[in-house]
Amino acid sequence: MDPALLPALYDALIVARTGSVGVAARQLNKTPSAVSQQIRHLTESLGVPLFERRGRGLVPSQAAEQVLRAATRLFDEAETVFGLFGQLSGS
Repeated sequence: MDPALLPALYDALIVARTGSVGVAARQLNKTPSAVSQQIRHLTESLGVPLFERRGRGLVPSQAAEQVLRAATRLFDEAETVFGLFGQLSGS
């Protein structure tokens, strides 16, 4: 596993949730170009097409549907871990 791909995976998850690179970019405080590059890098690294264009939006490919379910669990768990750190530090 390449941990450097985690930010790209998170960006892909937000694109899948919103159906739009532009909307995802606004939520992530990034440019659409930066988000697109992350998606492209992730796709090339994994060798699996993650999105299909539908009209003006994007929808996850069949393969990505499976991956993104697992990614959702991964980031939900990460949020729990950081919440625990927050409780331990008193913030």
